[in-house]
Amino acid sequence: MNKKEQVSILKPSFLISLEDSNNILTANSNVFELLGFKADSFLSGEVSIQNLIHSHDQDISDLLFLNESKLTSGNLNFRIRNKEGCIVCVKASYRKIIKPIDNRPTLELLLQDSRSLFENLDPKNFSTQFHTMMENSEDYIYFKDRNHLFTGASQAFVNLTPSKHWTDLLGKSNYDVFPENYADTYHDIEKQVFNGSYHTQEILEFIDNQGNKGWVKNLIYPLLDNNKDIIGLFGIAHNVTESIKTQETLYISQKELLAANQKNDQILNSVGEGIYGLDINGFTTFANPAAEKMLGFSLEEMQNTTQHDLIHHSRADGSIYPREECNIYKSFKTGLTERVSDEVFWKKDGSSFPVEYITTPIIDNGKITGSVVTFSDISSRKKTEDSLLLSEKRFRSIFENSPFGVALIDNVTGQIYEANNKFEEIAGVTVLQRQTINWMSLTHPEDIESDLISLKKLQSGEIKDFSVKKRYVRPDGKKGWIHKTVTPFLTRDSSTSMHLAMIEDITESKQIEETLALSEKRFRTIFEESPLGVALIDSLSGHIYELNQRYAEISGRSIQEMKTINWMSITHPDDIQKDLDNMTALNSGEIDGFKMEKRYIRPDNSLVWISMTIAPISVSDKTKPLHLAMIEDITKKKATEEDLQKYQNHLEDEINKRTRELKESQKRLIHSEKLSTLGKFAGTVAHEFNNPLFGVINLIEQMEEGLTSEERKKFSKLAKKECWRMADMIKNLQSFYKPSEENFTINQMDELIEEVLLITSKACKDKQIEIHKNFQAATFSFEGIEDQIKQVILNLIRNSTDSITEDGGMISLSLAITSTDILLEIQDTGKGIEKDNMKFIFDPFYTTKGKDGTGLGLSVSYGIIKNHGGDILIESELGIGSTATLIMPIRRKS
Repeated sequence: MNKKEQVSILKPSFLISLEDSNNILTANSNVFELLGFKADSFLSGEVSIQNLIHSHDQDISDLLFLNESKLTSGNLNFRIRNKEGCIVCVKASYRKIIKPIDNRPTLELLLQDSRSLFENLDPKNFSTQFHTMMENSEDYIYFKDRNHLFTGASQAFVNLTPSKHWTDLLGKSNYDVFPENYADTYHDIEKQVFNGSYHTQEILEFIDNQGNKGWVKNLIYPLLDNNKDIIGLFGIAHNVTESIKTQETLYISQKELLAANQKNDQILNSVGEGIYGLDINGFTTFANPAAEKMLGFSLEEMQNTTQHDLIHHSRADGSIYPREECNIYKSFKTGLTERVSDEVFWKKDGSSFPVEYITTPIIDNGKITGSVVTFSDISSRKKTEDSLLLSEKRFRSIFENSPFGVALIDNVTGQIYEANNKFEEIAGVTVLQRQTINWMSLTHPEDIESDLISLKKLQSGEIKDFSVKKRYVRPDGKKGWIHKTVTPFLTRDSSTSMHLAMIEDITESKQIEETLALSEKRFRTIFEESPLGVALIDSLSGHIYELNQRYAEISGRSIQEMKTINWMSITHPDDIQKDLDNMTALNSGEIDGFKMEKRYIRPDNSLVWISMTIAPISVSDKTKPLHLAMIEDITKKKATEEDLQKYQNHLEDEINKRTRELKESQKRLIHSEKLSTLGKFAGTVAHEFNNPLFGVINLIEQMEEGLTSEERKKFSKLAKKECWRMADMIKNLQSFYKPSEENFTINQMDELIEEVLLITSKACKDKQIEIHKNFQAATFSFEGIEDQIKQVILNLIRNSTDSITEDGGMISLSLAITSTDILLEIQDTGKGIEKDNMKFIFDPFYTTKGKDGTGLGLSVSYGIIKNHGGDILIESELGIGSTATLIMPIRRKS
């Protein structure tokens, strides 16, 4: 069973015929837990899944059960009624397929209770600002995820529900907290937002937790991620009960309004919203104190100019707002109430403020005589909305775009509840894989125990958090290192214990760290155990910072004494200036280093001759240059040189005499060696050609006898094969003694390897050989003869391929580059070469392949590489495998 099937079994699933939606082909037992119906009820046709879908989600039902030729798939959210008659919000994954057996269109349907998808957010992890806003806001604010579940709400909103605190709403749907008729209305509006409406606004009826009926003006906005995908919604509902009641009062006829003028004045003066009346020409007829206060105009000032020209003349961006486009004047023509929440009114001081307003036409005897405008300053709410949207955007941006992997993990089971893309990238898991694995399955077995110990301390409160460097093992088998930081994650459910893990892939830095540690260890070994004297010296002052024991011994002093002096104080006066000149050239960058012979003066005034090599050391502070000095005691050598000089003049005459004699002897010796070499070569060639030649002769003789046609073909094929083998030997001999024309060009070693691997791919595939390339595309440029180097690589890889049996094996190729050379290492798991035979491997005609080899491949390759100034090294162990190292100079050597 694959992972996809395992995940599917965990959720209620159906297989439904699209030719007859009541014909449910399969249903698993999990449908009982979700809907209360047994699977047999669906299979027998007693219950239809299509009939259980909420009537308001008919569009989704039509999409799912439409019998169409086009195959589709996707995810949908809809409502479904369970056996108890309650509404359940579900998320469905669907796929329309054609069954291969009977070619019938079929619907695969996978359901999941939306509440099971809810991210268990701990209110303690919300910011202080968020808590403050939720607790104190007078507006009805709420947040929902993509599955219609509450993820946050203001305490004021709780007054509309049976809940005590806003955190009680987390993870619940409308159907959990409202009567079904109200929940249907609210869900349908949210559905419009999730279907792509930028925002919706509605005047909705409600009954609060005291049983009082009222109205809210509900505005809903989508929450988008960085890809502009809708991931949830944000709603803000403003209680307009008083406004609605006021409007109902204003619907009274003009005569009744005039008669109740005193009463209306009291209402207008007590209402916190701004209210003003307009005649049919747009002039203000009345305004309550709230309107005067918000606008800064007195009633007399408002009566002298049309309302539109006074407070509604421009849009928020300062552009002209034509009167004919104004919704207030629109109501004069249509006779309909207009509700607007995205415009501004302008104050007397020239500033503007955002408003939401309702304009209601006044109709007298069927004729529109004016209108009443009720408006509210929504500046605070706008700031709240903008802050919430910005906060959500920032949070999602940090979570999704973090350079670190972030995940929420169960302390007990290790299940990974949520993770960002970076976490999945480092761990090498998909969203589906996360649902079936835990952190332990991604951790190297040797590191699990220490992780568990730290987690136990974290849970017990012994530590507040912890960081660890550990190894991971991805599902694809790739291994590496991560730096993980773990902090506790408090949840409302005390039975659930979680932690937040942040990880960073440190595989590369760990490898560098290990390499540097090894390099430091090697350097220390060389420094301390070197037969040469080694010291680290200030290039400007000559102060000796660090030195080994050998350096002190050569100087005739202790290490402590040497650290208190400089090199000039122990150098012979005649040698100081030459040394200073060299150091000046070194510090100016004129030379990269130098080597010289000079004298040191020991404390007993004896002289010691040294050979000194100076190399600069890379430092971050260029004002304090350092160099490494390596010295060798050459006092005896100098004495010997003086003795040799005495003999030189005496020997010159003897040398000239012997030189003439040696030249004559050399001519005779060279002639003798040529004859000997020619004889060995002729004997070897004769031996190598005799075997296939005798075979061909034998086959021809047999073909002269009475043979059948099939036998003649078989013998002819064998004869041709032997002839081609001799031709290959001749070709290799020509390559060995007559290399191709020296056409040196710039080549890429990694590209040549890729071309050779294409040539050998079939042979490797036939023998089930795995090729591992331990390098990435990079610049491995060198100067050489392309076809010759390609032939060398081909010979080495073929040798590896031929050494591996038919049972399969592995060939690993690694590339490295130094300042002067490119190193290619080819390692195989073949049968290897006996130790005693290793000294013959580069000899012409020596082969370990029996009759299948000519013995010229390695010999020719060796000659080519030597001609390029490089080298080939072969290491092999019988039964284990072989490693060939090709050392190729980057630049052509003259």
